[in-house]
Amino acid sequence: MYRVVAPVLFATGALLHGCGGGETTAAPPSPTPPTPAPVPKPDIWVEVFDAAKLEGVISENATFEVVGTKEQFTFTEGPVWVSGSWIFSDIPASIQYQFKGGSVTEFRNPSNKSVGNALLSDGKLLTCEIEGRSVVMVDVSTKERTVIADLYNESNLTSPNDIVISKKGVVYFTDPSYGTDPGGGHGFPSDQSFNNVFRLDKSGSEYAKELVSVEQNLVMPNGIVFNPDETKLYISDTGAKENKIWVYDVNSDGTLKNKVLFAHVADGAPDGIRVDTGGRLWSSTGKGVNIYASDKTLIAKIHVPEFATNLAFGGSDGKDLMITAVSSVWIVKTNATAPELAGDVIASV
Repeated sequence: MYRVVAPVLFATGALLHGCGGGETTAAPPSPTPPTPAPVPKPDIWVEVFDAAKLEGVISENATFEVVGTKEQFTFTEGPVWVSGSWIFSDIPASIQYQFKGGSVTEFRNPSNKSVGNALLSDGKLLTCEIEGRSVVMVDVSTKERTVIADLYNESNLTSPNDIVISKKGVVYFTDPSYGTDPGGGHGFPSDQSFNNVFRLDKSGSEYAKELVSVEQNLVMPNGIVFNPDETKLYISDTGAKENKIWVYDVNSDGTLKNKVLFAHVADGAPDGIRVDTGGRLWSSTGKGVNIYASDKTLIAKIHVPEFATNLAFGGSDGKDLMITAVSSVWIVKTNATAPELAGDVIASV
C-alpha cells in the first residue's frame, strides 16, 4: 500500500522590488488548502491485499445487509443455512433464532447456550451446546432434541463449540473450556484433562457410543472445517498467545497427522472458519473476516463494526456470507460458496 503525501507549500520570504521609490514588499503568504474531511467508511468494507487471487471472489464494494436491527442481540454465534432460512445463536440469551423473509423469529428457546451448528443431509441439525455440555441432534421441523454425545471416558464434556461433518457422516467437534465461565457458559469446572478435538463415527444411521479424541495439544480448539476434498482438516486455536489456524492431513481411518501451521492471526483471534469451493479459507478474527488462499496467502479482509465471531455461506444461491458479530448479524454478498452448497459435500458447515 502507498501513502499519498499532500504537497507542502513553503513561503520563500523573497522581497519584491516596486517600480518607484525603491520600496520592497514581502511576498504574500501562499494560501493553505483546506484539509479534506475524511470519507467515512461504510459499516462493512473489504480491504484487498492480493487483487489477483481475490478476483471473482468478492467485490471491494460488496453489498451487505443487517439481520434484524443493529445491536439487537447479546453475543451471536453459530450461523448455518437450513432449507431456505438462516439459523444462528445468541449464547447468553440461550436462544437460537431463525432469519427468513426479512424477519427474525425464535427457532429454539431455550437452546442451552448453543454455539456451532452442522446440517445433516436428512435436514436435521447437529448443535453444540455449552450449557448442555453436549452435541445434540435437532429435528428442524419438530424441534425434537436428541443427545448424541455428552461423555468422554465416562466424564462430562467441557463445552462443545464448533462442529463439522464429513461426506461419510463422521462428526468432528471442538471442546474448549470456554463454558467453565459462569457468565457466558455453564460455570462448572472441566471434568476433562485436556481441551479436546473429538471424532464421532457413524455406522449406517447410528452414531457410535464412544467418542475418539483426535487432538489434545491445542490450547483452545475452536473453529473446524474440511478442505473441499476432505483430505485436510483445519482447526483454529484461540488460546492465549496462540491465535493460530492449524491444518492436518486426514487419514483414511479418520485420525489426523502432519500438523502444520496455516496462519497466525496477528491482529485478532481466529474463531469460526469456512472453506469455499476454490479452497480458500475464510476466518472470523474478531477484527473482521480474513480470506486466505489455499497457499496460506492473506488476500483480503472484510472489516465489520463489531467483534466477528463466526460465519457461514448460504442464501438462495449459496453465495451469501452470514457474519455473526456480537450484538449484530450481517449478510455480505460474495461470489464464492461452500462445497456442500455446490453439491460436492453432503454437509459440512
